[in-house]
Parts: sequence; structure tokens; C-alpha cells
Amino acid sequence: MARRRKMAAWAMTEPTYGTDGSDNGSGYTFLPATGVSLITDTLALLETNWDLGRNFPTAKLAGRDAWAAELDLPWTGLGTAAGDGASPPAEDYLDLFLKHILATSTTVDGEGVASSGNTDLELATDSLDVQDLAAVYEAGIPSGAVRTQWRRMLTDDSAGNYTTSDAWDSNPTASAVCYGTRTYQPSDAGGSSMSLVVRQDDQDYTLSGGRVVGARITGALDDWSRLKLAIVGDNKTAESKASLPDAVPFARQPCKPLLSPLRFGGTEYETQGFEFDFGISAAERGSTAAAQGRAEWESIAVKPMLTFSPLYTDALNALRRSATEGRMLLQIGAGVLSGGELNTTAIYAENAQLTEVGSTDENGRIRAAAKLEVVDPGYWSAGVLSRFLQIVRA
Repeated sequence: MARRRKMAAWAMTEPTYGTDGSDNGSGYTFLPATGVSLITDTLALLETNWDLGRNFPTAKLAGRDAWAAELDLPWTGLGTAAGDGASPPAEDYLDLFLKHILATSTTVDGEGVASSGNTDLELATDSLDVQDLAAVYEAGIPSGAVRTQWRRMLTDDSAGNYTTSDAWDSNPTASAVCYGTRTYQPSDAGGSSMSLVVRQDDQDYTLSGGRVVGARITGALDDWSRLKLAIVGDNKTAESKASLPDAVPFARQPCKPLLSPLRFGGTEYETQGFEFDFGISAAERGSTAAAQGRAEWESIAVKPMLTFSPLYTDALNALRRSATEGRMLLQIGAGVLSGGELNTTAIYAENAQLTEVGSTDENGRIRAAAKLEVVDPGYWSAGVLSRFLQIVRA
């Protein structure tokens, strides 16, 4: 019987660029991928074309190595809900890639809610800072659409009392919990390079010097949310690693884009799908001292944008025509406590701009194809920059 296509993938952060940090594979993390592409082998073949008095081509030389691959991973919140007094759990496969793409991460422990008003929040202890996002969940709230309520903290009196940037859909009570979170923000350089092990049929390949050059989080009504990655790298080696973690089915549920509101400029927009593109700019840094002629694939910048599809209104197009700026908050996953998980995420930008509003015909109804671009928010206060982008898992 002919061999059938069998795919699997593992990943780890490299100690230095292009260096596999685990010879036996035990340091790798198994990736619960639903799409592992075939490896694109981009080793360069160098032309020779020797002048031999004959009008025939001559054999090429093997040049420097390179590779490319794509991954499709389920998008989730944290693996365990960090309730009152609890810390976020150990990092998982998504943290591995978020640290690589964005580099900067912080955690906040869970804390019980003492009380709240329309735009107020009082916690039992002072656990949040201004600009932090709070993930507040309480059974039965909001009525008829129970879910976590994400809000950005506007002020902090250092005694556990805050004001929020937007009013609550339903005011949390003392039965609510502000759950622990892990937050990622972009830095100029991005995180360390990565190695992958990709299994094709019965052969494992170690792919070193990896850099994510394309990353998107997607969600649609008829699908669960996904992280889609395009990765390029330095060197490809066919080898077996005896101690790779077991490849096992994914035991958790990905976030579903239901009870997942999108807000821009204080207004909530319905959408039947979204795509958040990190907008990664990356460049190869060449070096003749390196075995493959490159010292690193560097992350130069991120220019995030969110594409969504609300119903078309003239007011929406007027926002584009006036170059209106505003805060953007996208919730992914309802965030209802179940099986020890809250399983929700927020993508927040202090300043975004509606730059495109196209239109399409959907069974006689006009629907927009809209794009929000994250732009520089300037200073929060004297000497303190506003946070450009936050991706927060709870």
C-alpha cells in the first residue's frame, strides 16, 4: 500500500538564531495544528554556465539553505481560568508564538469584585493598572447574553477602585470575578527565533532559524477561531528525534466567535466574521559569516489591521470620509466559565482608524467590507506612552 500524507508539527524557542536547542526533541511543544503545510524547500541552486565551446548548460551548485511552511492552529483563551487569587497557568503553544511575534508579556492574577457602578469597578485588592484590560465574569450577566465583559481601565486610585472606558452592559456585583490574564504587547524587535520539527509521512525534518512573517487571527460564524501563520527559516535537516512529545488530539475547545462583540469608538458593530492581521514586516539580515548567508530574519514592525463585515450604513462610510479615530475592542469567545476554563480573548487598540468601507450585495442586503487600521495613540500622560496594541487571554 502506498504511503499516505501524514503531518504533524512541534516548535520551540531557539537559544541563538539558527540553533536547535533540543537534540532529542524533548524541549519541543506539540502543536495541535489542523493545517500543517508541506515544507517549501528553497535551497538556492547557483548557475554556473561554464564556457566550454559547447552550447549546453552546465550543472548548478548547491547554495545556501532556506525553507518556508504554514500552520493553522486553534485560537483559545488560557488553559485554566485564573479565579480569585489565582495566577494564569503555564504558557502553552499560543504563548510560544505570541512571545515570538510580540515579545512583551505581563500577567495579572484573578481578583474578586467588591462592587461596581455604570463605569466603575471596585476590586478586593488593587491588582490592575491604568490601560489594563479587565475580564469580568459573573453567572447570569449580562441577562440573555451571558459572557465575560472586557473593559479597559481608565483611572486607578491605587486602592482597588477604577473607572472604565465604557459602561458595563450589566453592572457586575460582588459575585463577579475579575479573572487573571496574560497580556501581549509589541516591541520593536519581536521575540527570539524558533525551530520547528515537521513530520511529512514518516520523515521528520528539523527547521531552524524560523521567523513568523505572516500572522492572522480569523473567526467566522460557521467556524471556530484560528491562528494562521506563515514562517520562513534558515536550515532544513532530515533527522529523527527520539523524545518528541506525543502527538495527541486537542483536548480543549477553541474560541467560537459567538457572543463576541466588536466595538469601535464606543459603538458596537455586528459582523458575520473578522480577520485580524498582525501586519508583520520582516527582513533577512545577510551575513557572509553565517553558514546560510544570514544572521537573522528580523521582525521590523507590526502594522495591525482588523477586517470585518457589518451591515452597510452611510454613517459607517462617513467615519471613513472624516478619517475618524477611536478605540477598538474585539472580543473572541464568550468567556463563560466551564470545565475550569473561561476561554476568551480581547484584542484592544487605544487608537484605530476606519480606512476602508467597501460594499457587497448579500441576498439583496448591502453589507460592508470594512477595515480598521491600528495607529499610533500618542501619549497617555506626560512621559507615558499609550499602549499601541494589547492581545489579552483569559
